[in-house]
Amino acid sequence: MAISMANQKVPAWACVVLGVWCLAATLKIMLPQSGAGHEGAVGLVAGPRARVPPHQPDSASSRDSTASALPPWALDERNVRIPRDETGAVLPSAERLRLLELKLGGVSNWAKDPWFGQRVSSAAVCKKESDLAEFGCPPKQACPGLYSHKVCLDNLPRPAPYGKRAPLRPDCVVYDFGIRAQPEFGLIMAESFGCTVHAFDPSPVTTQWFKANTEENAQKLHKLPNYHMHAYGGGGIDGEVELGTYDWGQVSILRYPPYTVDCVEERKRFEAAKANAKAAGHGPPNPFSFRCKIVPSHQAKTPLPVKTLKTVMAELGHTRLDVLKLDIEGSEFAFLEQAIDTSSLWGVAQLTLEWHHFTTDPRYGTGSSPSINALQTALSAMGLEVMSVNYFGGWPSDVLAFDQQKLELWYNVISLIRPRQ
Repeated sequence: MAISMANQKVPAWACVVLGVWCLAATLKIMLPQSGAGHEGAVGLVAGPRARVPPHQPDSASSRDSTASALPPWALDERNVRIPRDETGAVLPSAERLRLLELKLGGVSNWAKDPWFGQRVSSAAVCKKESDLAEFGCPPKQACPGLYSHKVCLDNLPRPAPYGKRAPLRPDCVVYDFGIRAQPEFGLIMAESFGCTVHAFDPSPVTTQWFKANTEENAQKLHKLPNYHMHAYGGGGIDGEVELGTYDWGQVSILRYPPYTVDCVEERKRFEAAKANAKAAGHGPPNPFSFRCKIVPSHQAKTPLPVKTLKTVMAELGHTRLDVLKLDIEGSEFAFLEQAIDTSSLWGVAQLTLEWHHFTTDPRYGTGSSPSINALQTALSAMGLEVMSVNYFGGWPSDVLAFDQQKLELWYNVISLIRPRQ
C-alpha cells in the first residue's frame, strides 16, 4: 500500500512513522519532565529499583501531576493505554518517548537488525538449558510436541531425577498459561522442581479434561499440593473476550473471514476451455468470464474470561516469577503489550512462549517479523533477552481449515531470560 503525495508514491509505513514522530514531539512539548531528564533511559533498561535515586523529586504524586497536566482527550485510554509504572503512576515523558521509539522502530523494522526478535542474544548467558524432557519423557523414548519450551536451570531449584519428586519450594513460582490436555511443563515444574505452579486455561477442552480427572496426568496434578488450576486465560484486558474454534480442539483470538473464495472447480473449467481453444486454433479464453464461488465460513465463538498479568500477580500475591510460560493461541501479543505498558514484567526472571500468527517483513523475508520485533525490542530493553529459538523464522501451519480460509499462519517457540546483574 502506498499513498500519493505530490505525484510521488510514499509507503504507508512512512506516513505512520511521520505521524507518530509528530505525536512524540507534541507529547514532549506538552508533558513536564518530572525529575531528572536522563532517568527515563536508566529506568527502562536497568529496572524499577534503578529508575529514580532517592534524592530525585519524582514521587508517585509528582508523576500523577504529569497526567493531570494533560487535556482530557490525552487521557482517553479506551483503546490505547498510557504507559505506567508498577504503582500505576504515569511514566515520565522521557520514558514514554523512549518506549514509543522502541515500539515504532521494532514494528517498522527501522532498526539495526530486522531479525532481532528471532535471534539469540549474546547477553542471554545460561550454563544449562533444558526443554524438560529429561525429567518427564521416559528414557529412550520420543515425546514429540510435548517438550518445546526451554528454560535455564542455572537459578532454579535443584531438580529431582526422572521419576522422583522434589521437596516443595514455595519460593519458586511458575505461571503456565495455555494447557489444553498437555500439562507436562507445569507438571514437571511442580513435581521435579518443587515449584508452586499456577496454570491458566479457560478453554472447554481443558476444563472438561481437568474436571474429569480420568487421564493419568490429570490425576497426578490433582494430588499435587503445589499445582493450582485456574479456569481463565491470559489477555490484554480483565474481562471476557470472544475466542473462536481453532486447531487442536483449542480456542483462539484469531478471527476467520466471514467468506472465502473457492476456485477449484472454476480453475478446472478454465483449463479445459483453454485446452479446447488451443486445439481449435483459437486464442485463450477470457479469465474474466469465469467466476469462483463465494463460500460462507463458520467459526463458533464463545466469550471466555481472561486476565492481565498485572491483575493475576496482584490477586495471587506475587511480586516475582521464576518462569512465565505462554502458549495462548495468539493472545500473547495483547497479553505482553499490556504487561509492558503497565511495567508488569520487571519481576519475571524467565519467559518462554509460543508465537502464533506472526507476520513477515517482505523486504527481509524469513524471521523478520515486525510484530515480534516490536515486542522483543521492548522486552530486551526491560532486561529479557532471547536465550533460545526453536526454528529461525518459525514453521507454517499445515491445517487444511486455515488454508481454506486463506490464512497463512506461522509459529515459533522462543525462550528469554533476565541475566543476573
